[in-house]
Amino acid sequence: MSQATTTHGPVLTILRREATDTLSDWRILIPIGLLTFLVPIGALFGVIYAYSNVETPEGVVNLMPFIVLLVGFLPASFSLIVALEVFVGERERGSLESLFSMPISDGQLYRGKLLAAIVPPIGASLIAMLLFGVGLSIFAPTALLGRIDLAIFSQMVLLSIAQALAMVSAAVVISSHTNTVRLANLLASFILVPVAIMVQLEAVLIIGERYDVLNAIMAVMLILTIVLSRTGIGSFKRESILSREHLALNFSQINRALNAFISEIRPAGTNPDKHLPLFYVQTAHGPERKLSAWIKRFYRQELAVVWRETRLALAVVLICCLAAIIFGSQFTPESQREQSLANIMTRLDVNRGALVTAKFGNLLSTNLFAIFFAGLFSALSLGFFGLMLPVINLMSIAFRASTLAASGGIGAGLNYLVAYELPHGLIEIPLSMFAAALALRLGASLAFVPPTYSAGRHLLWAWGMYLKVFCLVIVPGFVLAGLVEVLLTPVVYQTVYGFLGI
Repeated sequence: MSQATTTHGPVLTILRREATDTLSDWRILIPIGLLTFLVPIGALFGVIYAYSNVETPEGVVNLMPFIVLLVGFLPASFSLIVALEVFVGERERGSLESLFSMPISDGQLYRGKLLAAIVPPIGASLIAMLLFGVGLSIFAPTALLGRIDLAIFSQMVLLSIAQALAMVSAAVVISSHTNTVRLANLLASFILVPVAIMVQLEAVLIIGERYDVLNAIMAVMLILTIVLSRTGIGSFKRESILSREHLALNFSQINRALNAFISEIRPAGTNPDKHLPLFYVQTAHGPERKLSAWIKRFYRQELAVVWRETRLALAVVLICCLAAIIFGSQFTPESQREQSLANIMTRLDVNRGALVTAKFGNLLSTNLFAIFFAGLFSALSLGFFGLMLPVINLMSIAFRASTLAASGGIGAGLNYLVAYELPHGLIEIPLSMFAAALALRLGASLAFVPPTYSAGRHLLWAWGMYLKVFCLVIVPGFVLAGLVEVLLTPVVYQTVYGFLGI
């Protein structure tokens, strides 16, 4: 009991301190209060009026779940100003030094500030949505509630909370890395714009009644919250904040660090100053520029480091790919929407002459373009984009093979795999899984920061490893797979199906 009190006492102290400051500042309370109470009241009478006066009231009925979500989003988005000021506001008020002098750890200080920043947006969103829900139950016509029940209303509430948590977590990270409130407010657009786009996407999904996809979005938001929270705690160091006078992008320093990480792949946390310059290797006479020896060192030594750094990500990719194979092989389309998905997965080149005349450059550029840009956006998507490439590919292959086996026997499915997928797939599929693991490792670089690195330096380290492996492993491997797909796969296909007379 005493240990728990010791652990959580400082966090609660920070929470009480922040709650007192917020509740005593009328400049924050009045706008938040107005949005919290006026938005649901205005939305309530607005939808009732629209339902009673428009020619097609079904449109208003279909939008009711989205209006509930919007009622919660607006107060939470304005309450974001509290999260944006948790650290940078202390600096401008001159109270940062006294806050940092408290005898608590950096993690406890950050968690206390994060918890204090979460309360206003979540509280404002919940009050607004509950007020709107009560008003609907009392004043709205029964027909207006045709598309919303307690389960859907609860889902909208949870989705709004998940979005608010993700926004607050990102805002606190921004506040801990900026020097002025003005800069923090400018950077807030990088939070509000993506979330606003997400809200528009959610409106389309609500109209289409795809509540299962909304659950997936909610899960992604919660994962993003955890990642951003870990990123903030891992990169928060009060000494560096106190010594930070002016934030500027030092492109020369970034370039030196990235070159060092590309030059020599070492475990995360290694000081880049200890790395040799790009294309240099250590010889008996000291560092020398030898490109061939530099490449050999990568294959002989650095690939082992890459394996150790990505083995957990590889395990995740393997599990997801196995799940995709099982899902694809067992998938049975029933509804029209599922049949559309099946049509996409069974889209094959019926004219196998296309394999013979396929241009090697087109195949290679398409595959490498997809993999490279999936890795490029991995830092923003936590590796999701990179992971989806092998998962979708294997799910489609499994579905095609199982569909052919169901209609023509097991031999038909095996013939498809052997003749069409196996020759180049033996090279292409493992490489795409390896690239997905690199993308996952890149996406996790901001969430799991080594003690000796900042979040930015760890991201540069992951980028250096990704670029080097992409150039020296992925590109040569896909060149070989492309040659096999153009030269060998058509021969195998013609041999298998020509021999069988198909």
